[in-house]
Amino acid sequence: MPDTRTRLLQEATTLVRTRGYCAFSYADLASAIGVKKASIHYYFPAKEDLGVELVEAYGREVLTAMARIAASDGGLRDRLEGYASLYRAGLPDRAICLCGALAAEADAVPERVRAAVEGYFAANIAWLTDVLGQGAGRGELRAGIDPAQAAREVLSCLQGAAIVARSLRDIGLFDQAAANLIDGLAGARA
Repeated sequence: MPDTRTRLLQEATTLVRTRGYCAFSYADLASAIGVKKASIHYYFPAKEDLGVELVEAYGREVLTAMARIAASDGGLRDRLEGYASLYRAGLPDRAICLCGALAAEADAVPERVRAAVEGYFAANIAWLTDVLGQGAGRGELRAGIDPAQAAREVLSCLQGAAIVARSLRDIGLFDQAAANLIDGLAGARA
């Protein structure tokens, strides 16, 4: 069984991804895992500390998955599909990207949390720019597409598609948006 700190991070991640940062308290978290609020303060003196750690832990997990995708033998289409699958993964449980949920509350979360989210998105854009640039070099990216601009559009599209699919309880909306996006960048699947 995971230790208390790990359990707190896991449950807080679930709460943010399904309810939002501002919609849960340390009392909610304590109740969910069966500890006293003082135990949470021992590990995370302020909710801001918890929020920063959530983003950092989530970022490490996602960046590790992205590194596996980049190291795969697949081409641009496969890598973009792999990346899209990271955003789709939580939808059956009505969970969106942790950083997407935090970004939706950007004006309500503490500055350190907001800065960590910005770092997460910057890392995603850099990775996507590299993947798209490699695809362009192999002739897999449609001609005339700027990899850096396309990277921002991919991130924006997948984040938005996940939010809409969750809101409407229709994962098919996400799947269609992701497929259309990838077809627009890499051409229709043969």
